[in-house]
Amino acid sequence: MKNACIMVGWAVNKMKLLPDNADQTISKLLSFVVMPALIINSFYNNCTMENLTANVPLLVYSCFYYGLSMLIGILLGPLFSKDKGVQGLYKYSFMITNMGFMGNALILGLFGQDKLFSYLIFSLPGTILVYSIGIVWLTGGKKKFTWKSLLNPMFGFMLLGILLGITHPPLPVFVTSTLSSLAACFSALAMFLTGYVIGKFEIRKLLKVKPVYILTLLRTILIPIGVYFLFKVSERQKKFFCTYYSLPPCRWE
Repeated sequence: MKNACIMVGWAVNKMKLLPDNADQTISKLLSFVVMPALIINSFYNNCTMENLTANVPLLVYSCFYYGLSMLIGILLGPLFSKDKGVQGLYKYSFMITNMGFMGNALILGLFGQDKLFSYLIFSLPGTILVYSIGIVWLTGGKKKFTWKSLLNPMFGFMLLGILLGITHPPLPVFVTSTLSSLAACFSALAMFLTGYVIGKFEIRKLLKVKPVYILTLLRTILIPIGVYFLFKVSERQKKFFCTYYSLPPCRWE
């Protein structure tokens, strides 16, 4: 039912019920208040040394996944347009999906807090790419990468969440309940924002942009399916290796 919030956001935009810059305000609210609460709440409740160790393989998988996506973007991006700025947009689209607002909302809604923690670990390399080469591609090279760009609220709150999770200090009830309440707002608000932003575009015009169909087919279907089967093959090889050499069960499960 939370997906219906997308339609609500779209309808609110079309009916002009909010100011023109409402999407910017909602985005800031999500980025600096609701998402930090979601991250800290998830890490505080799930981040232990045991869980961190168990999720280390996700970083290996993630680095491979984003590395492959970035390579595909570099190779195919120039084929979609001759304009350098548009090429950067396609490269970025191949490399990064909407892993923030929409990704977090879907994982939280479908699988709950436990899997959200694993997802945040998996998406960490992607977050680094967004604030590094992603900035360069999206601006057509107008902005250069600096190490300061990695010093952003997302990383700060993740580090704070890891610290709180590992040390697990007894926080006052009003703090934990506030974090939990704000985190519970994330899915609905993120999907509302998605619908509101979609409402700003002419759907008919978007449907006429033919390269988007090719990009969507590759990015949302073919690449994920290809990576899935590659991971399944590597998992079989891992099991065979551990069995053949009589090794203890691997922590990659």
